[in-house]
Amino acid sequence: MEISSLNHIWKYRKRKRLGQKRIAYLLGHTCSTQFSKWESGKILPSLENALKLAYILDVPVELLFGNLCRDLRKDVGKKEKALFGETKRA
Repeated sequence: MEISSLNHIWKYRKRKRLGQKRIAYLLGHTCSTQFSKWESGKILPSLENALKLAYILDVPVELLFGNLCRDLRKDVGKKEKALFGETKRA
């Protein structure tokens, strides 16, 4: 799974008109290197940092990582069907 196609951090950062250095500062980082890696899709942020990003960018984390969320939902759905059959559990 290629991470870069799975996040929309850049799009929402641009909408808020924030630079990478400002976001890094708001996240408590001393430089923007780590954030740049998240935005370019080289690595995923921790859950804590993903939630902070969602707060900073004022969007649900599911929108920042929409494609990843969709793929994970599909994967879990397949496993649910295998485990519980076609009827979804209550």
